[in-house]
Amino acid sequence: MLYYGIEKVKKTPMIKVDDLIEHSKLIDENTKSEATKKGYRSDLNTFVRWCEDMEIDPFPCPPDTIRLYLVYMDKIGRKPSTIQRAVTAIRQAHLLAGYPNPINDRVRETIKGILRLRGVLQEKKSPLTIDKLERILRFIPSDFIGVRDRAILLTGWTAALRRSEIASIDLADISQQAEGLVLTIRRSKTDQDGKGLVLGLPFVDVNPDLCAARALIKWIQISQIKEGPIFRAVGKHGKGKLFGKTYKRISSKQVGRIVKKYAAKAGYNPDLFGAHSMRSGLATTLASIGTEERKIMQITGHKSLPILREYIHRGELFHEHPIIVLFSRSIQK
Repeated sequence: MLYYGIEKVKKTPMIKVDDLIEHSKLIDENTKSEATKKGYRSDLNTFVRWCEDMEIDPFPCPPDTIRLYLVYMDKIGRKPSTIQRAVTAIRQAHLLAGYPNPINDRVRETIKGILRLRGVLQEKKSPLTIDKLERILRFIPSDFIGVRDRAILLTGWTAALRRSEIASIDLADISQQAEGLVLTIRRSKTDQDGKGLVLGLPFVDVNPDLCAARALIKWIQISQIKEGPIFRAVGKHGKGKLFGKTYKRISSKQVGRIVKKYAAKAGYNPDLFGAHSMRSGLATTLASIGTEERKIMQITGHKSLPILREYIHRGELFHEHPIIVLFSRSIQK
């Protein structure tokens, strides 16, 4: 039977409330990336241990107790960003458990006070601009581990990848064309829906030493990886963990340690560099040669121009600084 041209729908199937609640939990679990959920779990474990030491029930937790916990975190030197993440984790855990949101105005005022006291400027790593990248690459050996690390640095830099994106690359995410390699990033920080980002790693004929595509192909060939993770943990004596059932995907933290390792070998302060240095370094380098912002965003995946410009600005604080230009002209006179 038709009603106003629309076929009458079948009767709504009966579903138990408990089944709906369980299904909603499954949906909630998939609203955050694995890295975010891992961070939340760590924050909650720390919070629960503190509550146990204080002989306080963590759930439900009154706002004044949460304020005390935030003061404690600030006292022991936790970064404002770490404190803010803990607040989010505690709030999410309460809501998912069916408890009221414990983050009230007094808690938010405490957060504001901590931010004012410590400052809200986030610690930024120095950009790994092309000149620094070239210097660092000279200190990477040509042995088995060195081939892997060169591929990691060049791939991460050329594609402006985050450390988690580098660690997540599988062989199935790479395909070769005449112009270079096509790299598919299945999921990233700004792509929680998993739509994917397709990037090109072109063959760089003018400078093969800086060619990410060639470095990645060489690593695949020498490692003889046939499937699964591209970048894997390597034992001290070579291929120990690459093959068989013992292989292990490299961790995102290890990506940062690799950048620091070679930055130190090249004579730079390793504390100033990290995995994010590759991403900001490419953006800064491209901006310095006049690349359009939209083209940079196509590589970096940025959705916001202000954030991209912040990357570029911090990397160009001393590039063609007006004072340097002024003094140069004075000397020429």
